[in-house]
Amino acid sequence: MTLPLNSRLSGKVTIIDARSPEEFDGTTPRAARGGHIPTAKNIGWNENLDDSGKLKSDDQLESLYQMDKETEIVTYCQG
Repeated sequence: MTLPLNSRLSGKVTIIDARSPEEFDGTTPRAARGGHIPTAKNIGWNENLDDSGKLKSDDQLESLYQMDKETEIVTYCQG
């Protein structure tokens, strides 16, 4: 039996939408329904990479995400 998402998560939860800003705001829908989950934060997957295509440093990622380390994070994208 799978419990509903809200009963599995406890405490502070941040939803991260890893799609492009255009998919997030619904101007470029790539699914049956455009837009995003209410309260989701848009941080595109490619924002995690530096100019050479490698993952950014811990300090850079911490600055990008600016979240309490105790926050439970749920991510989603189109794929």
